[in-house]
Amino acid sequence: MIRIDPHKAAKVAPEYWRLLKIFILGKRNSSKLKAYAKNAKGYKRQLLYVDKGITDSYSIALGNPEDIKKEYATHFKKGSIKTGFVKRMERYYSDFFGTTIKNLDPKHPDKELKICTWLTKELGVMTCPYCNREYTIPRKLSNGREVHPEFDHFYPKSKYPYLALSLFNLVPSCHVCNHLKMEEQINVNPYFKSFEDEGLKFTLVNKVTGGRVADKVVDHWVFDPKNVEVKIKNANDNVMRLGLEEVYSGHTDVVADIVTKAQAYNESFYQSMVDSYSGLGKTPAEIYQLIWGTYMEPQEYGLRPLSKFTKDVLDELGIK
Repeated sequence: MIRIDPHKAAKVAPEYWRLLKIFILGKRNSSKLKAYAKNAKGYKRQLLYVDKGITDSYSIALGNPEDIKKEYATHFKKGSIKTGFVKRMERYYSDFFGTTIKNLDPKHPDKELKICTWLTKELGVMTCPYCNREYTIPRKLSNGREVHPEFDHFYPKSKYPYLALSLFNLVPSCHVCNHLKMEEQINVNPYFKSFEDEGLKFTLVNKVTGGRVADKVVDHWVFDPKNVEVKIKNANDNVMRLGLEEVYSGHTDVVADIVTKAQAYNESFYQSMVDSYSGLGKTPAEIYQLIWGTYMEPQEYGLRPLSKFTKDVLDELGIK
C-alpha cells in the first residue's frame, strides 16, 4: 500500500471543504441536509449532525475518520444507522462527485472537471494506493468524457454513512481493489500510513526448497519464475482481503527481468552507465530509475506501478 502524499492532501483539503459547502448549501444558502431532515423519520438527528460537521465546521468534511467514529458514538447508540440515512448520504456522495465544478464555482480554474476528476488530480494519485499495480491518472478526453479512478470508502458508507463525504475516508483506487474490498474492513488507511509504516516487505520464496530465492540467484544466477512464490512480511488485513500476495505472484516475470539486468549490468558496466548519465546531469536517483524502472524513495512509489515491489526485490537480491 502506497501512502497518499500528505502535503498534497493537506493543500487540497480547504478547497474540497469549500466546494462541498457550496454543494450542500446550494444557491439559496439553505442546507440540503437540514431541509431533508425536517421530514426524515428516525434519522433526523443524524442528518443534522452531519450538516453541522460540514457547514458549521470541518469536523466531518476534513476530520480523521477514526476520530469522527469515536465522536459519533458519543452522540448515537449502536443500531442508529437507518436505511434511509444510508441512501440519503449515498445520494449526496454520488451527486457531489458527479458534479461539474462550474456548477458550484463558475470562476474555478478547473471548472470543466467533475469533482471526482479534480480531486484525484489535486491529490496527485498516479497509481492505486492499495495495490500499486494500476495507473489511476485522471484525464478529460477530447470527446468530453472524463477518466478517473473509483473512490473507495475506507469505512463503507453502508455502515458509516456519516463518513460518505469525509475527504480522508475517500481513497482513489483501481476497479479491482475497490470491488475486492467492497464492504470489508481493512486496517490501514493510505491517507495516514504506508507499507513502510507497517513494516511490510515483499520477499521471494523457492517453491521447491522453501528457502529464499535470493540465496540461489545471487550465487548461481539460476532463476525459474515458475518456482517462485511471492510473500509479504508482516501481512495485514489490507494484504489478505485484497489478495496482494496472490496477485503479485503473477509478476514473477518482473523478477526475471531484474535478474537478467543484474547479470548484464556487472559492476564495471553499471559504473560506466552511472558515469555517462552523470555527465548528462542525472542524479543517482534518476540513474537508478532509468536502469531499474522504479523509484528509490517510498514517497515516490506511487508515481509508477510495481515500484514498491521492484525496489523490495532489488533489496532481496542484494542489488544496489
